[in-house]
Amino acid sequence: MLTGEPPFTGPTAQAIIAKRFSEPVPHLRTIRDVPEGVELAVTRALARSPADRFTTAAEFAAVLESPWDQGRRYDRGQAAASRLWRRKWIGLGMVTGLAALGVGLWRSRGPSGPVLDPNLVAIAPFDVLDPSLQLWREGLVDLLSRSLDGAGILRTVSPATVVRQWRGRAEPASARALARKSGAGLVVFGTVLRGSRDSVRLRATLLNNAEGPPVAEIEVQDDGSRIDRVSDSLAVALLRGLGRIRPVGEVRNSPLGASSLPALKAYLQGEQLYRRGMWDSALVSYDRAIELDSGFALAYGRMAHILWWDSETSKDYRPSSEYALRAGELNHGLSPRDSLLIRVAWLMAVLDPQEDTAFFQHNRQLSETLTEAARRYPGEPEVWYLSGEYRYHSGVGLAAEHLKLFDRAILLDSAFGPAYEHALQLAIQVGGAQLAKQYTRKYLTLGSSDALAKEARLAQTMLDPVSARSAEAAHLLDTVASVPLWNVTLGLLSWPDSAETSVRLGRSLLTGHRSFRGAPPFVADSLERRSVLARALVFRGHLREAREVGRLDRIDGFFNPFMELAVIGGIPEDTVAAVLRRAAEQGGFGGHRALLWWATRRDTFSLRSYARRADSAAHIGKNPLAQLVAGYLRDAAGSYLALARFDSAAALDGLTALPDSACLTNQCFFQKLTQARLYAARKQDREAAQVLDNWLETGKLSPLFTLGTLERGHLAERLQDPERAMRSYQFVADVWRHADPELQPYVAEARAGLARLTGEAAR
Repeated sequence: MLTGEPPFTGPTAQAIIAKRFSEPVPHLRTIRDVPEGVELAVTRALARSPADRFTTAAEFAAVLESPWDQGRRYDRGQAAASRLWRRKWIGLGMVTGLAALGVGLWRSRGPSGPVLDPNLVAIAPFDVLDPSLQLWREGLVDLLSRSLDGAGILRTVSPATVVRQWRGRAEPASARALARKSGAGLVVFGTVLRGSRDSVRLRATLLNNAEGPPVAEIEVQDDGSRIDRVSDSLAVALLRGLGRIRPVGEVRNSPLGASSLPALKAYLQGEQLYRRGMWDSALVSYDRAIELDSGFALAYGRMAHILWWDSETSKDYRPSSEYALRAGELNHGLSPRDSLLIRVAWLMAVLDPQEDTAFFQHNRQLSETLTEAARRYPGEPEVWYLSGEYRYHSGVGLAAEHLKLFDRAILLDSAFGPAYEHALQLAIQVGGAQLAKQYTRKYLTLGSSDALAKEARLAQTMLDPVSARSAEAAHLLDTVASVPLWNVTLGLLSWPDSAETSVRLGRSLLTGHRSFRGAPPFVADSLERRSVLARALVFRGHLREAREVGRLDRIDGFFNPFMELAVIGGIPEDTVAAVLRRAAEQGGFGGHRALLWWATRRDTFSLRSYARRADSAAHIGKNPLAQLVAGYLRDAAGSYLALARFDSAAALDGLTALPDSACLTNQCFFQKLTQARLYAARKQDREAAQVLDNWLETGKLSPLFTLGTLERGHLAERLQDPERAMRSYQFVADVWRHADPELQPYVAEARAGLARLTGEAAR
């Protein structure tokens, strides 16, 4: 339809079938100018192996429509940025100082299309004829890729991408197909042979632009026990051949940074397990590599990455941050790609708002490093995955934007398991249950048995109304492991389904037959699990039950909804006052969510006292970031004090002047929502809408998000945006459909808005 001809043609049906199974899919853009994402989607739909194609027509349509269209978002109204407690960046908010990443990543090139990059090298898996040498089929991909990457102007395709895309044997036709898939203008393929007297021979061929005669045909030989040395000799010979057609530099010795062959072998075994999603087994191999070589930077880096995902055996190892910091210390003499990825891991580890005195500097460096990695290695799935992780946990941007980054990683390597974890959570916010089910189905087709597969199976069951009511679902909720249940509960917390699935999941966290031994401390803590259930209840408008379940007599804890309940009248005022007084007596000033509560009750005394405590902390604090946040809270208290004195103009000026940079570690949602309401009260609807569009999602798990969404509906209606208004009103009507009587007037208000816009009574 797009090109005017079938993908394969021939004089007979047999000839066409032969081409279909022996030749790669022709590229659309050689015939017609179509968007790059459309070409990639069509190519994937025509993949030879069913496992590489889309699983449903809806999934195909979603990829065609959304991930590569920079002018649209999946869903302009229901995107969000939910957080997981297990990450130490829980409190991070959106900040304008990260524009480098926000602009750089989106303008970076996506996966290579049919135009081959003349300086990009793909190292194909070698044919291995002796089973005892099988490790080196992919091992040479790792070694040679790192040896050649950064030699002059050369860059290499990610080994994971090459292994996933490689089909056939070591011969020119397969190499040319790999070139077209990866966009590499240079391809190396070859064979590993057992020579005489326990020697090993490597034969390799280098193709330029995947056409014409070989640039070089090389054979090297050495002792079979030193195949790492044979690999170095081959890399040198390849660079000599490349030097005739490209300006290249010198090959680096020991490109993986290993000082012993046994450590190198253990690492390469780990890489092969890692690429197949066998995380726990990979950890064993990387740990063995470190045991054999305590200075092996790449092994430390891989340990950090896998432990960051909370592998089921994480408890058997040191914390992820320790491995990342050690990898950073050893980050020298590596390939540019490895060096960039290790630097990212190191920066993620040091970004601690409480301890890192150079927090803003490191945050900027992390943004710049990810942008540079995306620019230099647009075909590297891990770059896009880490970019998504950073933006997701820092709260920078909208859920739809975060999902695009994970989608990019998945499109480059559909079997890259880590990219699915947050994609499952974001999809429910961006496109609802149908989109989320597409991701669960896709991940489960990979055949993985890791912890994420357990999450995917649980999510798939609960997202379907029929299966969620089955006896199998009840048994699964009763027996599923604690961490998958915790993660799925958080992932579905803001889903406004009529069955209130998140509440059911939250209840299961407090019941069932499961052990919490080995679970992260926040999951094992029964008080935190109660807080999660309480947050699910209060989000769905069950105020009284949330208060009873959560034992809410404190203001600390990320999931604790005490102040949200207080603000919307779900806790008696004398109880709130007593809890806040006790917190103040303990010397803290962190209860910034109390500012709005005090302001609405005209409690100028408490606001002044809070401002004094925050001002003192801003002057005596040793951590610059802590000083910034304390100053922010002092000025916010001043703005609320003006509001309590009925000076809305001064309050709005003060809230507008608050620095967004402080939102990196401070929850700014309450202040931003108040600012938007003050704009709306002054009929500055566009300004109010802009504030809500930028900040509403940062409060996605708060019941005030629902009130903010109702406000956004009113603004959209006045700004003559009926689609946005209806979407907002419908969300409020859905999420509080069964809410307590105190919240039903808001539901009636939303339904009235829907009736005005549709001419029909809302359901």
